[in-house]
Amino acid sequence: MSTEIVERPAPTEAPCATFHKTAKGEWVILGPEKIVAEGSVTVTLKSGKTKVVNIVDVGKSFEKDGILQRYGYRAKEDKPAPVATAAAPSADESDLDFPPADFVPAPDEEDHHTW
Repeated sequence: MSTEIVERPAPTEAPCATFHKTAKGEWVILGPEKIVAEGSVTVTLKSGKTKVVNIVDVGKSFEKDGILQRYGYRAKEDKPAPVATAAAPSADESDLDFPPADFVPAPDEEDHHTW
């Protein structure tokens, strides 16, 4: 009796756009070039929920893991105003643009958190 080994491709997730915090502390949208473009883009949060954001500018494309990716930038008025005081965060996160609990780290940052 012989045993035959059958190789199956690993399940793949559909490419999606996620929020990404840059080294300068700016929140941007990161995703495949064909998804991250000017206009309305659906961004996947860590919780699995999605949020539609308006991208007004995109960065140069770069290759990562064999996929062309780029950053998308939202209009300044779409972003929450910075808080001038060091007050404790409110229990109501509805006023936050994208709470840290919903942050999806970029694949290369999953094990390199700096917060």
